[in-house]
Amino acid sequence: MIMWEKGRIREILSENQTKQIVIIENEKGEGRKGINYPLLTGVCISDDEVLYNRTAVELKLGTGGYDFIIANLTHPPTEGKLPNGHTMKNRYTPLQLAFQSGEEHVDLLSWESIERESNLRGIPVLIISLHSMLPLLTILLKEKNPDMKIVYLMTDSTSLPIWLSEHVQHLKERNLLHATITSGQSFGGDLESINTYSGLLLAKYRLGADLIIMGGGPGSMGTGTVWGYSAIEIGELVNTVNILAGLPIIPPRISFLDPRPRHHGLSHHILTALSKVALTPAHLALPHLDDHRFTYLLEQIEGEEIMTKHYLHLLPAISEESIFEIMKNYGVNVTTMGRGIADDPVYFQGVAAAAELALTYLEGEEEM
Repeated sequence: MIMWEKGRIREILSENQTKQIVIIENEKGEGRKGINYPLLTGVCISDDEVLYNRTAVELKLGTGGYDFIIANLTHPPTEGKLPNGHTMKNRYTPLQLAFQSGEEHVDLLSWESIERESNLRGIPVLIISLHSMLPLLTILLKEKNPDMKIVYLMTDSTSLPIWLSEHVQHLKERNLLHATITSGQSFGGDLESINTYSGLLLAKYRLGADLIIMGGGPGSMGTGTVWGYSAIEIGELVNTVNILAGLPIIPPRISFLDPRPRHHGLSHHILTALSKVALTPAHLALPHLDDHRFTYLLEQIEGEEIMTKHYLHLLPAISEESIFEIMKNYGVNVTTMGRGIADDPVYFQGVAAAAELALTYLEGEEEM
């Protein structure tokens, strides 16, 4: 069930074309943080009466503490123009919306030519398990190769509107991301795709990507069970990339500070997806740590028999100071499960190893 409530817009904290951050005053006079998507529910202004969804906040879930505006009762959106496309997303809900998908937009003969070949020609595809990996990878890659065209393909395993992601917004504003594609039921990218297969082909042949980062947006979900988590799609995405003759690279999710045993060392999110779901080989990057932690990681990999199916690449661990220096100009604090570079450097070192592996391949220094 949805927990509905009426309120009024007390303050607009920030806004752009796709997202407004607001303070909603509820009927008890309490202030609540809210998000409004103008392309779904119209623009809000101060004192507008709104209907909002407070379910996730009441359940204390990881939405960042935001309610979501369902309708503007004072200024409902006026009738919009008929969309150019016929691809419905958020389908069969009251807020379904139409886009022109990349598959529709490409000249039919050109698209038939792309599909006939269906070959990514070995382009590196970094498959991420947490959204915080996106800015880290992008900045590390662009630091070494400023001219690289990086395309982010967002799946529908987590948040559906890409507009929720502050990282995407900041990366686009700084010209670090070349373009975005939202696939499946996710929406709001520079291009829309029906699924991840066509999304990958659009990234390479329509957008001219040199490298693709692929995975869910903010709001990943886990239940503490072996199979019940959103990043299990990593295994399926490995298969997708291999079917299209790309190069799947997995940034490891590593932590020795996470209090949950299943995330100690190399997270079971990575181990389960690679050992039980991926049916084709991936390239797993690992930072070469100089203490017992490295031995623990290798024991985990051996215990799950990862190397019987996948390729393990050991790379020198970048220093905490170097990562901090590269990231300091980003302007947004990047954290993993609330921990920053100084708190949990090994997580950032693992992601950096994957970026280095992709660069090594692109520079022709590594045969894969």
